[in-house]
Amino acid sequence: MRGHTFSAPKPRPPIVCAHGGASSAAAPPNTAEAFLAALRLGADCVEVDAARTRDGHLVVLHVRELLTLVAMAPPEKQRALLGTKDSASQLQVGDLTLAQLRGLRWRPGGQRVMDVGAALALTKAEVSLVTLDVKTYQDRWRARGNGRRFSPILNLTLPLCSSVMVGPRTALR
Repeated sequence: MRGHTFSAPKPRPPIVCAHGGASSAAAPPNTAEAFLAALRLGADCVEVDAARTRDGHLVVLHVRELLTLVAMAPPEKQRALLGTKDSASQLQVGDLTLAQLRGLRWRPGGQRVMDVGAALALTKAEVSLVTLDVKTYQDRWRARGNGRRFSPILNLTLPLCSSVMVGPRTALR
């Protein structure tokens, strides 16, 4: 800008943000154990990946984690989850209900898929920033007319976290 002088920004320490928690072999990403590990390590921020289930619940899960969970399930459960899909790679979080997702377990440890409320309750008092990254997976919720039903979930989660990101290039604060 012409004729305007900017002062140098104050130096600030970086914010350490645990994306999906501090995952490891014993603590898969986006699980209670991964978030607790991030808190024990002193993370300033946690980023929580979330997606809507077919029945409208917001769960803590990324599609690549869903593929891993389905692969861990017994073959008969895998077939039931896939339905008419040819392979697990076609499966999205929004294709399954909350009950179906809660029936899956991480190995080792047997942890279940968390809902967003549980993840926020676990982390928000312990960190300075919680970012909720809501995955829309090809905007299926919008294509199905679910955008109007998404607003009540945002109204519930926005007061609990520092920022909410929904889909590509959409952020709500």
